Formats: sequence, C-alpha cells, structure tokens
Amino acid sequence: MQHDAPTDIARESLDAMDRAARRVEDMIDALMALAAVSDPDRAVIRASVDLSATVRDSDEFLAQVAERGGVDLVTSAADGVVVLGEEAALQRMVANLFSNAVKYTPAGGRVSVTLEVDDGEAVLTCSDTGIGISEADLPHVFTPFFRSGDPAARDRPGTGLGLSILERVVRAHDGSVDVTSEVGAGTTFVVRLPVAPGDARAEPGAG
Repeated sequence: MQHDAPTDIARESLDAMDRAARRVEDMIDALMALAAVSDPDRAVIRASVDLSATVRDSDEFLAQVAERGGVDLVTSAADGVVVLGEEAALQRMVANLFSNAVKYTPAGGRVSVTLEVDDGEAVLTCSDTGIGISEADLPHVFTPFFRSGDPAARDRPGTGLGLSILERVVRAHDGSVDVTSEVGAGTTFVVRLPVAPGDARAEPGAG
C-alpha cells in the first residue's frame, strides 16, 4: 500500500517537534552544568589551562554562526595565557560568552573579543554592538532563568542559564565578571581570572 508523501503541514509539525526536542536537550544540558558549577561540595581538580587556546577554539567554533547571522566576529588573544582551573568548565564559560554576544547582535553588528594579561590577571573582554541590556535588567543578568522583558531579547531563543553558568564558573575560579551595557548600543563583559603561578607576564612590569 502506497502512502502519500508528508504534507507541508506535517513537515512543519515535525520540524517544530524537532526544535522543541533540541530546546529540551539544551535545557537539560544547561541545568546539569549549572548544578555542577553551583555545588559547593564538588571536588574541582585544577590543572593548567591554556586560556589563549580556549578563546581561539571558541572563535573558530562560533565564526560560522556569526557569519551566517551577518555578525563580524573579531578576536585577539595574547599567546600562552595560562590559568589554573577545570578545563571543561572554562571552555563552557568562554563559549557562553562568545555565543551570548553573537546571539544578541543583529546582522551588520560586531563582536570583539580580547584576551590579555594585566597585573597578574587574565583579562577576557567581550564587547558587542548588539541590542544592549536595560538599566533595570542589568542587575539580574546572572540570575538563573532570567529573561529580559525587552521584545528584541525575547525573540532570541535561550534557556536563561548561560550567563548564570558563566558567572558561577568565574567565581569558582577566584575570578570576577563585570558587565556594562546601553540599550541599542551594545554590551561589554569583562572576565578576570588569576594567571597561573609561574607565568612571567603575571609579574609587575613584565611584557
């Protein structure tokens, strides 16, 4: 017995189900990551992590996504910036920083990422010319599940957990993260992490 090919409506329904399944998978993955980095009793095995390589890997991974969205992604990372930490967590932190900036920057915009060493700290700066964050929303950006009320922000899919994970990873690695933003002009995140002992550039005057 020959069956008719799926109709356009059926195909659209299957596509919608596939997107929904991916969103659920993303949510589960993000929840597990958030639980892991938020657990105070979890043993963190620290090792030397080449943050320069991590930043370049994220740039390479997100470059095609940025290009498809018409976003100019520019990255400049100093060589051999090494920190002590958990490699997988730091990789996720950097990837979240990149992807968040690209996601909220419209076509024709620009995302600039730099990594340098300053006064014993690795300084990772991510600036975009995206939609920006309102003054009212700014204090809540690291709150789990927080989504801005701005329609332009809500149009972008997401779990509301990416920045929460980023902030917890940074804090677990004895670092800090600051954010400044202006609606319609863009957002800048600055992550600071202690450089691994023994990195000559961590010494005052080194360069």
